[in-house]
Amino acid sequence: MERGHSARRACGLIGVARSMLGYQSILAEKDAPAVAAMRSFSAQYPRYGYRRIRIFLGREGHHMGPERAHRLWKTAGLQLPRRRPRRRVATSRPRPLPPRAPNHVWAYDFEGESNILEVYVRYLRAKLEEAGESRLIHTVRGAGYVLKE
Repeated sequence: MERGHSARRACGLIGVARSMLGYQSILAEKDAPAVAAMRSFSAQYPRYGYRRIRIFLGREGHHMGPERAHRLWKTAGLQLPRRRPRRRVATSRPRPLPPRAPNHVWAYDFEGESNILEVYVRYLRAKLEEAGESRLIHTVRGAGYVLKE
């Protein structure tokens, strides 16, 4: 071999049989026509996966099992493009009305499980009090918040 070892010694060191030294895989040559047909069908039908493409391949004479079709699909690097999720309109719950005047109570339909509203009210209060203003946002227990001057 290249490092001065015999073939027998080198194969013994790495734990392979000597018959593997001259082995040339014919799998790539055997699979090449099927992969080419798979690529053409994938370009023609971009939303079809390997299961549907396998049916088309069988009609063209490239019969194979689902495992082989999946192996060829993955080795060829074919993959379905991800579908974008549909944007859903939030119609299940009514939107709270914004405050329109001083003393107008808002967020009366707020569920008490989350503290998101309290966090943002705290941010607002901190900004307003930082500017030297008097307290504008007052808490109404059990109802929500009120803007008072």
